[in-house]
Amino acid sequence: MNSKLKILHIIAYSHQDITYLYAYRWEKLISQNFPLLEKFSLCFRESGYGRNCPIYDGERNQFNSPFWIQRNLIFDIEIYEYNIQYYVRSYKKRWYNYINSSHEHSKSTQLTIKYVYSGEPANILFNRIKCVLNVTQISHLNIEQHILNESLMQILHLLPDLISINLYSLEFYRDTSALNQEYPTTSAFEHAKNIKYVYLDTASTIKDIYFLMSFCPQMEYLSVECIKNINIEPILKEINQKHYEYLHLLCIFIRTADDQMIKQLNQMIYDEKLLLDYTIHRRSYNIYLKWK
Repeated sequence: MNSKLKILHIIAYSHQDITYLYAYRWEKLISQNFPLLEKFSLCFRESGYGRNCPIYDGERNQFNSPFWIQRNLIFDIEIYEYNIQYYVRSYKKRWYNYINSSHEHSKSTQLTIKYVYSGEPANILFNRIKCVLNVTQISHLNIEQHILNESLMQILHLLPDLISINLYSLEFYRDTSALNQEYPTTSAFEHAKNIKYVYLDTASTIKDIYFLMSFCPQMEYLSVECIKNINIEPILKEINQKHYEYLHLLCIFIRTADDQMIKQLNQMIYDEKLLLDYTIHRRSYNIYLKWK
């Protein structure tokens, strides 16, 4: 082996060989053979439709040891179609780090659901998530496609350690009899109480926002991009009436946002005494409202 190697990128594929995820083996390999290594990354794809999870008998959260922390490397997972892709890569700031700049390595692992087939049986996705949970706990959830609110709750039932969720958009089933009742949601509301940061990429109605505020009652920050001109005033009244005591920072993207809208919101907040100690400002089409 080349002891002078400075950059090492590994890409691996397997149906059953899970040994790529034994972090201590990588620690030993790098420490003993590549003392000058400056950059390291690993992409391991576990693929296969309908297969059981490979047996992982190692400790969970192996990539949270001081070895990886010192090298500023984090562990992330992506689910795409029937595949799970595990990554060890350099830490980069995410959207929630701009609200809370502190970075706790042990709570940095993110699961991204990039794409699953719309007609795919629910058990395939849930079994994929369970496979991931054999290896590591998940602190951040990113879903990059439309998701039913019921499906979201079924996923959160499996994830007790979430700090943040980033959703592309929500859908609401009108016919609840069509939902798959095999997968429970009983723990979802309890797990959602741990979520502090919520980002919704696309809000089509104010109902989406109300659902998230109710579902994550202890969130501290909510960011929403509205595809239609949703009126902010009812949202502020909802916050005031329901006493969301943890929520103190709201960011709403509205394409018609201008200085006049900020003036009107200021006047409305003052007239109706909705907030006492607050700041409001606009940055491009984003309206930021912060209060104590």
